Amino acid sequence: MSMGSAMATTLRAILADRAALVTMIVAVVIYGFYYPEAYRHQAVDRLPVAVVDLDGSALSRSLLRDLDTLRGVRIASEPGSLADAEGHVHAGRADAILLVLPGFGTAVLRGERGQLAVFGNGSNLLRASSALTALGEGIAGFAVEAGREQARFLGAPAGPALHLVQRPLYNTRVGYGSTVVPAVGQLIAQQTLLIGMVLVLAGWRERRGARLVMPAATFAGVAACFVLVGLFSSAYFAGFVPWFQDYPRGGNPAALALAIPAFVLAVVAFGLFIGSFFRVRERALLFLLPVALPMYFLSGVSWPVQAIPAPLTWLGALVPSTHGIPLLLKLNQVGAHWRETAAELASLAALTLLHGALAWWRYRPGRAGHDPD
Repeated sequence: MSMGSAMATTLRAILADRAALVTMIVAVVIYGFYYPEAYRHQAVDRLPVAVVDLDGSALSRSLLRDLDTLRGVRIASEPGSLADAEGHVHAGRADAILLVLPGFGTAVLRGERGQLAVFGNGSNLLRASSALTALGEGIAGFAVEAGREQARFLGAPAGPALHLVQRPLYNTRVGYGSTVVPAVGQLIAQQTLLIGMVLVLAGWRERRGARLVMPAATFAGVAACFVLVGLFSSAYFAGFVPWFQDYPRGGNPAALALAIPAFVLAVVAFGLFIGSFFRVRERALLFLLPVALPMYFLSGVSWPVQAIPAPLTWLGALVPSTHGIPLLLKLNQVGAHWRETAAELASLAALTLLHGALAWWRYRPGRAGHDPD
């Protein structure tokens, strides 16, 4: 069978196999709309805060008015004691507590330090962290303004004004979705391609009842067909989804056009090798679905690589997504130069050669020895 015939046969097999078609094409398209919906709001805002004002001064009330205008938090309740405020947190009516201690206003007017305390709900770290950050920024801004007012009241020079302007370089909307979706999208592209490949390969083996044998031209044609499908999936999550969902994108499109094929080639080589061990189609789901989350953590996007045990790091280095996800994020979201991604590109090339050679060893005609699978 020629390479072109093998490509056509593989494409017909994908289109005729409902499970493979849904996994490799339909699911990819749906994921591009469905998965980012959970992060549509990007950043949490107007989080409820319980305020315990034990000072009751004009200055403390002014502080509360300023805090209630912040985007990140809103004053949801003003209980009379810290114990009551803790009850509001336990009941889910507040994510953080601001405690204004007695003598706050008097101390500030004397030029001393006013006493404040903030507490967060540790059961939801994301919401608590966002609420505490917003409170800290609001209190810091209020302290600067209070210092200027005090200087003017005393007739002293206010000193140079310090304005802190925070401008995120890449995640311009400071959103959780802009961080997670581009990375997980490439993992989805990898996993759907792997599962679809194994479904097709295992289906061929089920019908033949023996080990798959592919001459060189057939092997190349099958791989080329899967590469075309993978290019669609990876480019879809690197191009259309960030554009449609308005995520950071287009940092270095020229280098990205070379990086996507490098990633897909490594995934296809890995899939051909993994697929050679399955005789039953359903086992592909039992094996590939549970390992998706560990693969994401091993990529180092949401968990520092330095904190991952060395054996897991070595194991993760054999998976294309470990190198492909950081590579595509650097080029598409950050706009890195291709020279800054040389390590990831070299790793993907090495994986393509390694898994490709192992896959060819599994499928080549005349392989000696009993097939243990």
